[in-house]
Amino acid sequence: MQSVVYDKNWLRTADLDQALYLMYRDCVLPEDREIAQKLQVRYDITVLLPVRLGREHNKTKGHYHAEYQPGLRYPELYQVLEGEAHVLLQKQSGDTVSDVVLVIAHEGEVVLVPPNYGHITINPTEKILKMANWVSTKVQSFYEPFEAKGGGAYFELCDGQIIPNVRYGALPSLRVLSACEYPELGLRHGKPIYELIKTPECLRFLSYPDELHDP
Repeated sequence: MQSVVYDKNWLRTADLDQALYLMYRDCVLPEDREIAQKLQVRYDITVLLPVRLGREHNKTKGHYHAEYQPGLRYPELYQVLEGEAHVLLQKQSGDTVSDVVLVIAHEGEVVLVPPNYGHITINPTEKILKMANWVSTKVQSFYEPFEAKGGGAYFELCDGQIIPNVRYGALPSLRVLSACEYPELGLRHGKPIYELIKTPECLRFLSYPDELHDP
């Protein structure tokens, strides 16, 4: 995480053994494992602790997904189980970032990471943030683009400021949006996304993103 922290002054004296977030992989129940393997999907839990990175809110490191086919990367589906999440989405177009969105999501709300977007999850509160996600088991995550730029396109600070990362050069204006539902995909706020394993067709797009229309 050291490479993506905004507050370098804080980092000089920070406890580098401090846990920031915990990740639990492949939490599918035994009775659902066969269908999950057939769909090539995985259910994970991420817990972001209520700590600060100096002047910055706690966050995940950030990554992009591997390509499903040239020009099309895998999507991912999240839901806030507890707390509040700010999800920073950024789209890489060549050597520049063409779109940056900050999605505000509360408990029970869903967040769809579209194909071709890198993402960072931020815990903007003093409480634990718990997130669930479905993602294809074919996905490989690439952290290097965020490491190379010292973090995401924007940093969200504890005083409410959201500032651009100067290492990206010119950036599009940040769009701030509330989490939205996708009823055409069976995604509604308050409905546990784990239950999508009971309707496998609703998870298929994670492993076959060419079947997903622009969200």
